[in-house]
Amino acid sequence: MKLSTHFFNYNKTSRCFVVEISEISSLTKGFKPKDGITLNNPTTDTKKFYKFTKADLNKDHEIGGWRFTNEETRTTILIIND
Repeated sequence: MKLSTHFFNYNKTSRCFVVEISEISSLTKGFKPKDGITLNNPTTDTKKFYKFTKADLNKDHEIGGWRFTNEETRTTILIIND
């Protein structure tokens, strides 16, 4: 899946891009977390691949979100399953 940084909020302290899945639902048809995410910064035209790290489960064992990591930049992506 390819996404733009414009859809995400970035937390400088945790070095994490965060978005709720409902905000990008039109772009996530056929979303398969294990395929990873290519994140594009349209301002700099930089593309980075983020590998699937894990799914967060809530107390009912339902998926609460998905986490991805880019080793080179040491940044992460969190997609919240709202």
